[in-house]
Parts: sequence; C-alpha cells; structure tokens
Amino acid sequence: MKFLKVFCFCITCLIMACSETQKGEQYGHLNFCGYDSGINDPNLDRFVYYKIYIDKAEAGRTTIGLESQKKTFEKRISVNTHLLNVEKWVLNEKSGEYEKLNNVRQPKPSYYYFDVKKNKSTFINMEVKNGEAVINSTFK
Repeated sequence: MKFLKVFCFCITCLIMACSETQKGEQYGHLNFCGYDSGINDPNLDRFVYYKIYIDKAEAGRTTIGLESQKKTFEKRISVNTHLLNVEKWVLNEKSGEYEKLNNVRQPKPSYYYFDVKKNKSTFINMEVKNGEAVINSTFK
C-alpha cells in the first residue's frame, strides 16, 4: 500500500512538472505562401509544391497547385529566430510522381531567416520570377 501511495505521488509530480514546462513555452504562428509570377504560357504552368524546412529539419510541405497559384503552409512554432529553407518539387507528367527540381533550377535564394513573436502570426511571402525569389515577412 505504501508503494502505491509513493507511486501515485511520483506520477502526480511528473504530470505537474510537464504541464508547468508547457505553460512556460512561448509560441507564434508561421504562415508561408509561395508562387511564381513570371509564367505567361499555360502550357508552361506545371503542378508544384514546396517542401519546407525549419532550422534544417523537414517541417512539411505546401499545398499543391500550378506554379502561378499561391501555395500555402502553416505551422505553430516556438518564439525565436528561425531558418527557413524551401525546395521546389515538380510533377513529372509521364511518371505521375513529384520530383525535386534540379538544384541549379531551384529558386534563389532558397533560405530566409525570420523571427517569430509570442502570440503573433509571421507571414512569409515568396514570389519567384525567372528563378529569382523575393522573400519578405510581416507580423500580425
């Protein structure tokens, strides 16, 4: 019986300690939007998505759409300065599978440092024209 009381006490302390740690952490929200603006021929407008890396770890991918359409990604993220890397993946119509665009053809720059503030949304917009990416961010 004494063992059971000690065990319950330890479990209670562990749960309380974990909940205190979670309360102390601070988060914001990341909203990424990427698209190509230099496409004038519908035959050249391919299906793509962007693979998103945050602090060199894969965080997910955007929605799928034509290059000229806006593709989005959202994530809850800790308050800090972060490194964003973006990879472009293109649909190979013959195989029906997405393939990473050759590194030479990836939008440049493919990285961006950004800040996340407590209880704020960070909006990152990447517009690509002729392989050149213009990346900017705002807070709301």
